[in-house]
Amino acid sequence: GGARLHLKPLSHGHYGKFFLSGQRYKHIWENNIGWEKTSDCTNKIDKLTKSNNCHSQLAALLVDDGKEVYKRGGSQSNLGACHRPKCSTICTQKSDVGLKAQPTLVPVSSSRRSIVMQGLRPHSPRRVAFTLAEVLITLGIIGVVAALTLPALLANQRKIEFASRIKKFNSTMSQAILMAQKDYGDPTSWGSPGDYILKDENGAPVLDDDGDYQYDEVTGSRNAYNMVMKYIAPYINYLKIEELNNEERRTGIYFADGSIAWVKTGSCLDFTFDVNGNKRPNTNGIDRYIFLLCTVNGINYFGNSNRYWGTSMTVADGRNNRQAALEKCKTAKGTCARLLELDEWEYKKDYPYKI
Repeated sequence: GGARLHLKPLSHGHYGKFFLSGQRYKHIWENNIGWEKTSDCTNKIDKLTKSNNCHSQLAALLVDDGKEVYKRGGSQSNLGACHRPKCSTICTQKSDVGLKAQPTLVPVSSSRRSIVMQGLRPHSPRRVAFTLAEVLITLGIIGVVAALTLPALLANQRKIEFASRIKKFNSTMSQAILMAQKDYGDPTSWGSPGDYILKDENGAPVLDDDGDYQYDEVTGSRNAYNMVMKYIAPYINYLKIEELNNEERRTGIYFADGSIAWVKTGSCLDFTFDVNGNKRPNTNGIDRYIFLLCTVNGINYFGNSNRYWGTSMTVADGRNNRQAALEKCKTAKGTCARLLELDEWEYKKDYPYKI
């Protein structure tokens, strides 16, 4: 078809040699048959200008370039090639081999290079890339989406982790008490936690601001520690057991997953299970949940005289009613473990506190 133009870099780093091949190469020689006998550079330029078969844009550039060469002192040779020692050269060479394989080499001055490249390289691949503005906008959108979704994802993951730990703790303690019962008999013979309730000068139990019994922290914690070490510790895995924590004023059972069970002596042996250990908020119903080991009055809490371990909520408060447990959790956070138990240890959408 039409003439093809290929760009080849010179050894010294400049671009300038172009290859004209194919049918148009043949026409150039047929229309300029006498060039090798012509010693006048001007005649050669005229013949190139009159050639209708040469690429018009390239021909015009070569003619202008040739004129500049001639004006600045272009020399002649017996072979008929126009050249100038210090400038670009227009040269032609007729050859039968050239019709098949030999191209015509046409150097072009650097001042013309960009024009030729723009006009004669239509098939050059176009590089596609993002602008800085597009990248920044994309990153901004990603940031906004992450800010909106990440808190919800983290909260959901935290709920799953907390529920899993609470369920595991309940299962571990239930099994430990059953094994201890086989070794030490009925838990009603293990001791009476009620002996450690504080009493006033009249012998009446002392109540705290919430209306609950107050207990002797020192003797009560010592009793709790002795109970744990004898009936619980041999049947569970733990990191350490602390007799009396100065801050919590209770016995502490530390587990490998970072959770802690704070134990005190009350009407039952009270276990406050802290899901994330000493990390905040350390609040009942959020990261703390209360379980009871009742050795004397389990029927009040569990409705079964043969049951000794369970979540903290009495039968009188509607322990076995899910709606009652939900309402009780809203007003008494220490009972929220019972709500989770009724919901099969999952945080339902109506759980009253943000985890």
